Amino acid sequence: MTHFTEHPPVPNLIREQLKDHPELIAELEESLKSVGRRPGMSKPQLTDQFEAAIWCLEDKLGGLRDRCGRGGQKSRGHRRCRTDRQRQRERTLDVGVQQQPEALSR
Repeated sequence: MTHFTEHPPVPNLIREQLKDHPELIAELEESLKSVGRRPGMSKPQLTDQFEAAIWCLEDKLGGLRDRCGRGGQKSRGHRRCRTDRQRQRERTLDVGVQQQPEALSR
């Protein structure tokens, strides 16, 4: 497990929108503990961590949206932050699905 010395904060806009729900802000902060920076990281490593932080927020906020949409029930589709490899695999699958209908119409 990688230990980071700094973790990204929850963006101020999201904090402001969730100011009445400190437990949700805490969930977002907890999810961001899986990414961060440490001394000596290269620029590409920092860029990867930045992208991972965005994906963590997207995943967590999507799960919160799903949970709120069901009257507060916990989302069955709850996932931890996706890795770069998982994200790439999903993109590859999405491209294949998007191209498939075109092939069928020929």
